[in-house]
Amino acid sequence: MLILMLAWTCAVAASVYFSLEQHRQAFYAEMYAQAKGIHSMDMEYRNWVTSHGGVYVPVTESTPPNPYLSHISERDVTTKSGKHLTLMNPAYMTRQVNELMDRHDAPLRGHIASLKPINPVNKADPWEVKALTAFERGKKEVASIEKMENGRNYFRFIQPMVTEKSCLKCHAQQGYKAGDIRGGISVSIPVDAPLAIENRETLTLLAGHGVIWLLGLAGILIGSRRQQQALLSVRKSEAEVLLLANSIAHAIYGQDLNGKCTFANAACMQLLGYRHEAELLGKDMHALVHHSRADGTPYPAAECPTHRGIREGQSLHIDEEVLWRKNGSSFPASYWSYPVMQDDQCVGAVVTFLDITEQKRVGDELKQSQKLLDSIVEHIPIHAVPQKCRRAAFRTVQSRRRKDAGVFAAGSARQERFRFISAGAGRVLLRQGYGCAGEP
Repeated sequence: MLILMLAWTCAVAASVYFSLEQHRQAFYAEMYAQAKGIHSMDMEYRNWVTSHGGVYVPVTESTPPNPYLSHISERDVTTKSGKHLTLMNPAYMTRQVNELMDRHDAPLRGHIASLKPINPVNKADPWEVKALTAFERGKKEVASIEKMENGRNYFRFIQPMVTEKSCLKCHAQQGYKAGDIRGGISVSIPVDAPLAIENRETLTLLAGHGVIWLLGLAGILIGSRRQQQALLSVRKSEAEVLLLANSIAHAIYGQDLNGKCTFANAACMQLLGYRHEAELLGKDMHALVHHSRADGTPYPAAECPTHRGIREGQSLHIDEEVLWRKNGSSFPASYWSYPVMQDDQCVGAVVTFLDITEQKRVGDELKQSQKLLDSIVEHIPIHAVPQKCRRAAFRTVQSRRRKDAGVFAAGSARQERFRFISAGAGRVLLRQGYGCAGEP
């Protein structure tokens, strides 16, 4: 029962683990898709600006000329109408968009990060430094859930920015060449609310699995108790039948399809000269007790009636054959074999046998008495014996015949009880739950 309970616990624990892992992966995949989509959109805006060499916008208080582009001769221009314009490169544009989002308290956050920034605002934070360092080792992207400086949890995503020829207009002075990684753009999506939902779902999942686990344990306990009760009942029935089998004088043993002994009662062991049932269990009964004929010649197992009865699923009775004891001596026996059936298939047999040595002796004596009486009657002249004597002799002979016949009658009665016990107890004695078939 403990093993079953442990197995059930392991199964529920495995289900919890895989369910939680599936939830985690689904949550991560959703956040990853959102972050990557936003990052891709940002990069396409930057690429558009880069492809045009930057864009000119009106000079305002919020958009002053970029001091980090002072080395560009046409950073500032004035239109014919007198409007002052300043060059806005992709980094300046992205930074202003991010600052605008911060002012409007937008939940989404973006940041240009570089290990060698022109503008100190673009200095990478510790998480971005690790990511940029990983990019230099060949990594293509970094994503994880992190707690930022405001104490909130964000799903952070960053990919490297690779220097292109159009980028050298602003970044050549930093020593970058085309193909170099000059930084990255990170996207941060707040996940406190989704995580709270995820945690509630996790608690629900754990509670559900907990209920299932407890119900399973209860079922195992109830089932185990019922099984123990059923097992005790079966063992009690077995003990009663074995007690019955051992209390009778008839020898009984069971054998499987291969002729191996499955049980033997006390009378069987005593008659065959064995002390313990273990000496017979699992052994080939034909090889132990039926291996030779009366004259000592081998008795092939293929010709053994009990083996034939098992193969054909038929009951049989043999009036007289020789069985062999453990010490090598033999005795004449009469035996019956009853097939054990399961689903209309023979799976073994119950064999019962009797030592008929005494019956044979009585029979031989009866035959000798009959011969002697017949000889006397034939040689005595009928006129020489008085009628009263003849009647007395006749009554004596008849009485002797009835007495001798009583021995055979008692043997026949024992045989009938023997067959009843075999047919009724075979199922339990075999400890296999099979039914014992009757004679055809």
